[in-house]
Amino acid sequence: MRWISSHRSPESFGRQIFFRTSGSKISAPPPGIEPSPASRSRRRTAEAEATRPPLAPFEELLGELDRLKDEPSLVLLHTRLSLALRHYLARSLDFPALESTTSEIQRRLNRRLSGPLVRQTVELLRGCDLVKFARQEVGHDRARERVAAARQVARELETHLRPVEPVELFPPERLEAAS
Repeated sequence: MRWISSHRSPESFGRQIFFRTSGSKISAPPPGIEPSPASRSRRRTAEAEATRPPLAPFEELLGELDRLKDEPSLVLLHTRLSLALRHYLARSLDFPALESTTSEIQRRLNRRLSGPLVRQTVELLRGCDLVKFARQEVGHDRARERVAAARQVARELETHLRPVEPVELFPPERLEAAS
């Protein structure tokens, strides 16, 4: 067992947190050393986030797409775009899209959605795959188009999954009263 980055004795560090390593495991701080105020603050923040209700899948996707506009790396942008869209599909359609290949996603979507929506979604995921894995060169304009396409695909999927109830212009009660 050894101290991480420790050429000084643990007592000389004051109230900082220390972790002992044993192979790849991290164990608790040594006895007598209390957690720092920063770690207590992080714990409270994590607890508050855990009690916050999760966003709906569509709102979560839109939030992630908004955060992508500031991403300077096109590879990272496409990776995050692909993950955000896969996470949205997983939550909306209840299947393991994050662990699925694009072809597996296509087979699943073909069973549940219309052809054009499946085609748009798969083309978007394949475009992201080309940038992520084949390191295809794309410009910032093309990246913005793909982010906009992800928004459009999600809107269409939302419409498909949660259709708007038609409004009756002439309810039956009103027709009976008029006659």
